[in-house]
Amino acid sequence: QLLLDNLIADFRVDEAETALARFSRFDDSCRSLWYKAQICLLKGENSAAENCLTEMLERFSDDWLAWAYCGDLRARRADYNAAVECYQRSTELQPFPKYIDNYLCIANISVIQKRYQTAAEYYAKTVELLKTDWNTTEGSAVEQYKALAEKYRNT
Repeated sequence: QLLLDNLIADFRVDEAETALARFSRFDDSCRSLWYKAQICLLKGENSAAENCLTEMLERFSDDWLAWAYCGDLRARRADYNAAVECYQRSTELQPFPKYIDNYLCIANISVIQKRYQTAAEYYAKTVELLKTDWNTTEGSAVEQYKALAEKYRNT
């Protein structure tokens, strides 16, 4: 996975395709389609990338990670409303303990869209999730998200 991540980040498309062919022989999860979609985007094949996402969500409709990956790609393409829907579905499907990433993505998108009350709500949800799922009630992360919730609540 790390090799694919780095090849894609470096726009090394041919090598990424070769690595993906090897990776896909050993991994039949949503990750193969996720990487394929990213490679398609690098090649400028937007409709092929969307087809990969569609197939990924059809084959792995109950997989929270597939929905999170889809949200990431949609956010990267500035399709923010669709990204938020994907992140929300990912959160619904995610088992206990849930990660905070989906809430933070929604909060960040809300700031981009100047929907500050929604951003405040999702920063507050992040703090609550840290408490309920991770038993974390103090520390720099908690304080940071509390401060952001307060900042956007008052914006």
